[in-house]
Amino acid sequence: MLEKLRQLEIEVFAFFLNTLNSAFGTALAGAFFGAAAASYLANRSNNKKFLLERLLACNTAINLTIATLQHSLGFKEQLARPIIQEFNFDKDRYLKFLSDAAEGKVAGNFEVQYNFGKVNLFRHRAHEIEGLVLSKVGVSGKTSMASTFLSQTLHSLEIAISQRQIEVERLSELKGSITDDELAHRYFGIETNSGLFDTRLSDSMTSIERQLDDTLFYSKFIFDGLILVSSSLTNQIGKSAPDQVVFTFGDEKLADLMPDKNNYPDWL
Repeated sequence: MLEKLRQLEIEVFAFFLNTLNSAFGTALAGAFFGAAAASYLANRSNNKKFLLERLLACNTAINLTIATLQHSLGFKEQLARPIIQEFNFDKDRYLKFLSDAAEGKVAGNFEVQYNFGKVNLFRHRAHEIEGLVLSKVGVSGKTSMASTFLSQTLHSLEIAISQRQIEVERLSELKGSITDDELAHRYFGIETNSGLFDTRLSDSMTSIERQLDDTLFYSKFIFDGLILVSSSLTNQIGKSAPDQVVFTFGDEKLADLMPDKNNYPDWL
């Protein structure tokens, strides 16, 4: 029985060998390898197209992130920081005046320079950044988390700015109808003579500062992460890849305006 099976295997092998050596076999093999090559080239083309789509989406997200970071830096430098620094400086001066007055070191009144000016949040496209990072670029890990946090943070920043505007309008309307001391206490969020606290304006100022710093941190974090992804995709595509997005932020400006990274230990 074993001899018969072995003989059958030999005959089958000889048949296929003869077939492959024939004209029909050559054509069959050529068709097979041609189809395999075509399939390989098609898969390679589709993969390259997929990589290119990811790269283009990545570069778009980088450009939007750069714009958001630049707007955030300008907003902090030109509007937010001067207002916050002025507010905190005047609050410290007023508290010192109250302390000195209580000790009989000074007399008279302290004239507060109220800043009731309006502040508008810059335009941004954080939701587009989030959409590109999550669905088009396909980035996972902390970069994707940062893109979601950026959208949420900018929304919170807008709320804080709106809340400040509500409070400055409220306090501006009270001017003249309450004493200067009471208005100053409410403006700076200091305990009034009656033992009450009105910290709504001061809380909104603190929130603006915190949310703006978060915006700066997450924008820069996303930028750094996407640059690495863009470099990887460019290397995979090869010479036909479009030029990478190149942008260098001024080190001095970043050092002056960016929040301390140590305030974000979970992201380091």
